[in-house]
Amino acid sequence: TSWSEGGVPAVEGMVCEERSVVVNQTCCRVTAETRSRLQGAYPAYWKAISRMSTMSGGSMEGWRCFPSLIIAGAQKCGSTALTGYLLHHPSLRFGRQKELHYFDKNESQCTGALPYLASFPERTAPFATAEATPFYLADPNACARIATQLPRA
Repeated sequence: TSWSEGGVPAVEGMVCEERSVVVNQTCCRVTAETRSRLQGAYPAYWKAISRMSTMSGGSMEGWRCFPSLIIAGAQKCGSTALTGYLLHHPSLRFGRQKELHYFDKNESQCTGALPYLASFPERTAPFATAEATPFYLADPNACARIATQLPRA
């Protein structure tokens, strides 16, 4: 993910914009052209992305937002309890699983922003998105990656 001068990410094949409802969030969606290109050139990859987005609710053509809240921590520090409490907040939605491990993967392991966004629910109502991966605190590069890719989180 790279960022424009205005602070909106430039994700290849996606349209992204800043949206402000509950909080300022950057939201993106897959264009019809990108969907067709991925379905034709990388059918297994697109099938996996589509399955992830369906499990999270919706499709990749709908708006999905990068998280504005990231919970990092250490083992046994209460991040699961905090996540559990926040799950009940009406204006906050988490990714489809607790630990996404997007920012603690090196470039050769990272599958890109598209699968990461597919892990979050489609934006059908005003809510902020969040994720909880305690290991981000232990990884020497994760916090820098978060600060670079999600400067408002």
